[in-house]
Amino acid sequence: MATLNVPTTAPTLGGLAGVLDRGHATRLDWTQDGTLLTAVDFAAERGLSPSLLPELEARGELFALDIEGARWYPAALLGLSLDECSAVCRMLVGDDVARKLVFVMRPHGALGGQDVVSAISQGQLAAVLRLAEAW
Repeated sequence: MATLNVPTTAPTLGGLAGVLDRGHATRLDWTQDGTLLTAVDFAAERGLSPSLLPELEARGELFALDIEGARWYPAALLGLSLDECSAVCRMLVGDDVARKLVFVMRPHGALGGQDVVSAISQGQLAAVLRLAEAW
């Protein structure tokens, strides 16, 4: 008699629904692994009041992702000074927050394979800003 193999996990969605589902799951993971921080945690690391963060966002000097009804801030931005963070974020104003996050987090060939924080720490702020403008 043949044995029936029954999957023990739910099937993965395909197409756009699958992409959206995996994207949401990734964002939730980032809220757990420290990639994204709550407003309270981000502000504490910056030495700011959490109430100041929406003002910085409104001026285009910071960005956050909305996940599960809360604002989450990229921990990578803590590697920049307030002025550097403001300059990079202002160059990305008008872009989708997911694209902004990708810009900050990923290595760029135009920056010698470095991410934004590493490149700026190596004195390449001008190169990062040019890349952000072209992004």
